Amino acid sequence: MPTDSISSRPCAHCRTNFEPSRPHQRYCGSALCKRAQMAALARASRARRKLMGLPSQPQIDTECAWCSKQITVTSNKKHHFCSMQHSANFYSKNKSCEVPWSHPSRSTPVPKDHPCRLPAPKRRVFVAGTCIQCGKGFIALQKTSMQYKYCSRKCIRYSGKAQHRARKKEAFIEPVYRQTVFARDNFLCRLCGDPMDMSSSPPNPMAPTIDHIIPLANGGMHEMSNCQSAHFICNSRKGNRIVT
Repeated sequence: MPTDSISSRPCAHCRTNFEPSRPHQRYCGSALCKRAQMAALARASRARRKLMGLPSQPQIDTECAWCSKQITVTSNKKHHFCSMQHSANFYSKNKSCEVPWSHPSRSTPVPKDHPCRLPAPKRRVFVAGTCIQCGKGFIALQKTSMQYKYCSRKCIRYSGKAQHRARKKEAFIEPVYRQTVFARDNFLCRLCGDPMDMSSSPPNPMAPTIDHIIPLANGGMHEMSNCQSAHFICNSRKGNRIVT
């Protein structure tokens, strides 16, 4: 039948009118409709094979490319394997591999200035703890061993000032930790017996401080047994006297 005698008809998929080039053409020829036509042909083929008692896909008898074991497959690939392990062994040994080891993508060395050759950045480690000077919790970047004890440089300087003063008088025995002394004395002033305001700091009169029972000026030692907790105002009033 001549082409010009065929009337226009709607496409079986998109339903738009088109001029067929063949008498039995049902699809307009666009990419989407071609895929729909291939899917319809596949469904029809599976239906026919089901009516005939055959499997839905044609089966091929072949052998494993690694161990030569007889297997039945439904795809038409270049290589077939009986297991994933044999597939990995086959391609790792480069037996008829699609990408040979002599290919530039495998044999080209990595340049020295490539980003993958740069040294890995150092891992940043953070530490958490309680400051032995002020008693506040902190999270700091691990740099030195001092960062495990103090929350800031201010607390480090404050703690070092007392130790330096004791060393000048040759009275240093051991480090004295404020929070340890306060907890030992139940957060009470040992001079007046009233509780201390732990949330304040000098020059607040009720701020907690460390007092030497026997002052360093009178021959006392900088050690835990010679230290007690005291209000800032009580410590200032006591001065370098020995209170019994």
